[in-house]
Amino acid sequence: MCLQTIVINRAAEAAPLTRGDQSDYDVALAFADFCHSLIAKLEQPQRLRDVGVERSLLPKLAANMLKSKSVNDNPKPLESVEQAQQFFEAMW
Repeated sequence: MCLQTIVINRAAEAAPLTRGDQSDYDVALAFADFCHSLIAKLEQPQRLRDVGVERSLLPKLAANMLKSKSVNDNPKPLESVEQAQQFFEAMW
């Protein structure tokens, strides 16, 4: 069993999700929806702009992200600043 499947299974156990015969992708989406709902119920910020991060900072954040050891140790590494910036655009 690969690490991704282990993480998905543990997330499904931690949240009120039913694994059934759903794909890893579907369980991951359900877990993301659960997290989004939980954060909203707790009335916490959902996006970077909700905590005052200006969009003009995203390129710098993306460049700094590529310097992170945890990012570089990821089994599916980021290849470029542009790719990293896509993550920040989604979070913004």
